[in-house]
Amino acid sequence: MTLVNELTKQQRFSRLMRRWAGVEKCMEALGEQERQALRLRYLEGSDHAKIAKELGVSKNRVREFLYVACNIISDMLYGHNEDE
Repeated sequence: MTLVNELTKQQRFSRLMRRWAGVEKCMEALGEQERQALRLRYLEGSDHAKIAKELGVSKNRVREFLYVACNIISDMLYGHNEDE
C-alpha cells in the first residue's frame, strides 16, 4: 500500500468521524420523543401509524416530531437558518 493511499484512507476516516460526531450532537439536542420517532421511522422502517401507536400520540404529532427533528439536524449539520 502506498503512502498516498494510506493518507487518503485516514482522511476519509477523519471526515467520517467528524460527521458522526455532528450527528451524535444533533441527536442529543432532540427531545426523547423526536429521537424515538426518528429511530422508529428511519432505522426500523415503521410507518406513521405504527410510530403513533408505540409513542401513544396521533399520526399528526408523529409528523411534527419528524419535521422538528429533521429541521434541527439540518440546521446543526448544514447551518441552514430560515430566518436569514
